[in-house]
Amino acid sequence: MSQAQVEDVIKSGLIDVGAHTVHHIGLKNISLATDQYEVDESKKMLEDTYNIKVVSFAYPNGELMSNLCKL
Repeated sequence: MSQAQVEDVIKSGLIDVGAHTVHHIGLKNISLATDQYEVDESKKMLEDTYNIKVVSFAYPNGELMSNLCKL
């Protein structure tokens, strides 16, 4: 999505914008430090760019990983 499209979604109030990852990579086979960076920076970028509070996260490829739930 373009920045303008994301802004329109946020303004609509119909959809919650959540974090994903910075580089859209799977988190399954990488280090915990890289996982942490991908999760934290994705959230920070959205919050800084759109001046919103991000409280949700979508796991890449839908792969829920219990060790990442604490991040």
